[in-house]
Amino acid sequence: ATLAAIAEVMATWLDIARSQGYEPLAETPDVIGRQVASVIEDRLAEGWDTTIETTLVRPAALVA
Repeated sequence: ATLAAIAEVMATWLDIARSQGYEPLAETPDVIGRQVASVIEDRLAEGWDTTIETTLVRPAALVA
């Protein structure tokens, strides 16, 4: 139920962003690398573990 609610909020956010002329960035290796680096820097600054686990998520339905 929680994941479904998160997916609904994300779809709504995407609809609003697109209505205002924004499109999501393509998930290029450069974009992903910058985001991962940012997360690691934040974790180091807070003294947290820098391990990042990833998983592939496939939506049950396409978001138009």
